[in-house]
Parts: sequence; C-alpha cells; structure tokens
Amino acid sequence: MNRLSIPDGLVVRTQDISSYPAEKLVVLVSGSQAEPMSSLSRIAVDTHRLLTLDERDTVILSARIYSRNEKAIFRMLDHMSASARWFTTITTAERFTSPATPARKNKSYC
Repeated sequence: MNRLSIPDGLVVRTQDISSYPAEKLVVLVSGSQAEPMSSLSRIAVDTHRLLTLDERDTVILSARIYSRNEKAIFRMLDHMSASARWFTTITTAERFTSPATPARKNKSYC
C-alpha cells in the first residue's frame, strides 16, 4: 500500500520500547474493533505484556461501530478513558461532519 513513509532508524522494535522515554514514542496499535485478543483491547484492560496507559498518554481511536461490536468497543473505550489523559474517537461519520478534537479525561464518544 505504501501509504506511510517512515525514515530509516525511527521504528523501534516492540521489545525495545521500554528503553525509550515515553514522551518520545508514538505507538500504532491494531484492534479498533475491540477483538478480545487485539493489542488495543489488552492495553485497555492492562493485560498487554509490554504496554500500559497512564495519565500522560493520548489515545486516538478510529473505528467503525457496528451493532455487533458496539458493546465491546464502548467497554474498551471505558477502560481506556479511565487511564489516558486525552481521549478522542473518530468514526467514519465524524470524519466527514466535524473535526476531531481532544476530549478531557471524561469520555468522548461518537
């Protein structure tokens, strides 16, 4: 697809994340549909082996919410919003109707 161009030397191996200052990292994580074993779901409930959320973190989530995954996504969002300082969700509909803005620590759902 070649949609993201990252210069050499900027990608950090997962196992090396802990050796970098958190304020210098951007972590791209899969699992916006709240699949139970996805990295994002495990981070949300604090069971990921390498990553945790704290009040310094910003979460930006882009997901399509369907009737089949609605409860799981909102449960995941509840867990994440309790930990992260800034929390923003972007759904397909919001992309075309309003800009995404950082939410306060309380929940910002579509």
